[in-house]
Amino acid sequence: MRAIEQVLQSQVDERVLIKPWRIMDALPLFLRSLYAVHTVMLLDNACVLIELLDQSVGIEELEEHVQRFQQATDRHAIVYFRELSHYRRMRLLERRIPFVTDDGQMFLPFLGLRLHKSSRNLGPSKGKRFSPATQLTYLWFLHHPDETVNATRLAQVFGFAEMSASRALHALYQARLVHYQVGGKTGRSKEYRRIDDPSFFTQAQTFLANPVKSRLWVTEEPSDAWIGGREALERFGLLPKTGRVVRVVGPDRSDLPALHEVEDPAFTVGTHVVEIEVWSYDPAVFASNGFVDSLSLVASMAGHEDEQVSRALREFLRRQSWATR
Repeated sequence: MRAIEQVLQSQVDERVLIKPWRIMDALPLFLRSLYAVHTVMLLDNACVLIELLDQSVGIEELEEHVQRFQQATDRHAIVYFRELSHYRRMRLLERRIPFVTDDGQMFLPFLGLRLHKSSRNLGPSKGKRFSPATQLTYLWFLHHPDETVNATRLAQVFGFAEMSASRALHALYQARLVHYQVGGKTGRSKEYRRIDDPSFFTQAQTFLANPVKSRLWVTEEPSDAWIGGREALERFGLLPKTGRVVRVVGPDRSDLPALHEVEDPAFTVGTHVVEIEVWSYDPAVFASNGFVDSLSLVASMAGHEDEQVSRALREFLRRQSWATR
């Protein structure tokens, strides 16, 4: 606990001293088996610092456990994480669950304090993930299972340079997701066709990139935006309705700075807040009936740690003809 003690001393209260919680009998038996418990004073606020020992505990259970700790100890309960993913941090903030981490991220609403790494950009995909142009090309094949295409035609469809279209097709060929025959009007054109379902999806999963470049929260919905994220799953009946609003836009939106941005949605109460996902490619290309396309929706939510969301995504995939036999 020395690392988090030093973090709290440097960022909250230099007098911080973390000690083991000795009155374990005051806690329900199941909580004793799930958490390591310590006590700490933060700016004269008595707190228990609870470290989750079983990472399978979902966010809803965690919220209930925090309340149980507070009732049993009559102290503020703070969840301690050695590491914390972006997704889990956002779910904790949504539920207003107090937390601290070894790298200095913290949310302590009873002190009016939130600190985090100053980066909204999720960064480029690593390793062999598809580029935006390649993922758009993959999506074209997904939606045109029985058609062939060459680099010239693909460039016309998306407004790419022909060289970019050629590179995208070659990347799919190297991933063994498409094959080609030489033909066409000139007799020298490579005419590409994709492999059959469900292999076209199952073999692509390690290459698919999360299209979300960044997120921001505003108080009004942008025009020409598409429903995505958790809201889409809620509207499909796969998650309980929370009233959350998620809109998706492409990378070239000059109007976004004109919207009123909410600096910290966790502290916004009674205000209509819209979460905007800015994607690396234009969602309008394959959007339908107001929603982003199904494959991009799945890719944009990949890696979620909330088991309820993971189950919803699995069920959503079972409904897609291209993902099942």
